Amino acid sequence: MQLPIETINKKNITEELDKKNIAVATSIQLQQLINDIELQLYAPFAEKEKMQELYESTADIIQLLDTYKS
Repeated sequence: MQLPIETINKKNITEELDKKNIAVATSIQLQQLINDIELQLYAPFAEKEKMQELYESTADIIQLLDTYKS
């Protein structure tokens, strides 16, 4: 996705995913990941496991989105 940095927000990301015919389930996963990351900005990780879980979720979603490039 090529979104100008000043226009990046959850709504625009969702709209862009819809335009590219990304599955709704993938879009929901990405939205949840963004919500989790935003939460951690204000409530730091209490456990290292949660941080690792977010890293793994991020990697999974990136791989999933990469499958739509083909």
